[in-house]
Amino acid sequence: MKIEIKRWGDNDLYTEGQLFANGKMAIPYTVEFHDNKVETGTYKACLKKCGEKFFISYVDNDGNERTLIAGNSFVSSREELAVVVGDRLIPGAVYKGRDHLARLINRLAKAVKAGKNITLTFSEDEMQPTNIIRHWAGLKNHARG
Repeated sequence: MKIEIKRWGDNDLYTEGQLFANGKMAIPYTVEFHDNKVETGTYKACLKKCGEKFFISYVDNDGNERTLIAGNSFVSSREELAVVVGDRLIPGAVYKGRDHLARLINRLAKAVKAGKNITLTFSEDEMQPTNIIRHWAGLKNHARG
């Protein structure tokens, strides 16, 4: 199964995008902390189980394990080394991430059961500069820590 995160907006704090599964839009909004987003390219992904929960995992070019999560904003992305997914609440923040992620994990579980590999591609073909909204302006100087 092919997952692609098409990044479309970037500023000094966060990078915004959409998630596609096998070419169809699956999650309308993704957000990553600007300073620790992964390089564009394709990564081998897998489903991992922690307790009763499954999560989507991949390893970046530096050997760090990263995940897709149902966090709240790019701040969650920074703390967890993750891509935050869901519906766009405001630029840089999401809601309903758990619902979207549960559906995607269910699809991936079926693909894995059918013997298919999972790839995760990050692309920036349509990347545009964006502005940091006033809500996050105070975090700009504190985000590096």
